[in-house]
Amino acid sequence: MVGDTWMVGLGHNNLGNAHRGLGEFDDARRQYVAALESYRAYDDEWALAILYEDVALLAAATGRAESCLRLVGAADETRARLGSPRAPDVQAQLDHTLAPLRPALGASFDSLIDTGRRLTGSETDHEVLVVCRAP
Repeated sequence: MVGDTWMVGLGHNNLGNAHRGLGEFDDARRQYVAALESYRAYDDEWALAILYEDVALLAAATGRAESCLRLVGAADETRARLGSPRAPDVQAQLDHTLAPLRPALGASFDSLIDTGRRLTGSETDHEVLVVCRAP
């Protein structure tokens, strides 16, 4: 049963990525919320780190740069704690997405990532929900 819950979360996460890639942001948001609920039920921090990165990409695509950076910071901290570095293709996608945010946000860029690194799990989940419940 627990494995089924995780697989459901993975399905929702992947559908969210597909919708995000197609520019169907409302559908992506719904899928990411369902993935968050499933991953939390399984308490899978590794999957949550991936979800935080995926929602960060959604945040960037929808003009929520500050949420994007906090979620990247939270994913960084989760990955560091787990000893699970990003895959090179994911890092490249994040680097590409974050590059225009650095000059736009200036000095607050690094502080937003640092803030994300200090978020608790429930605070990070709240950040995911803020991105996913806002039009």
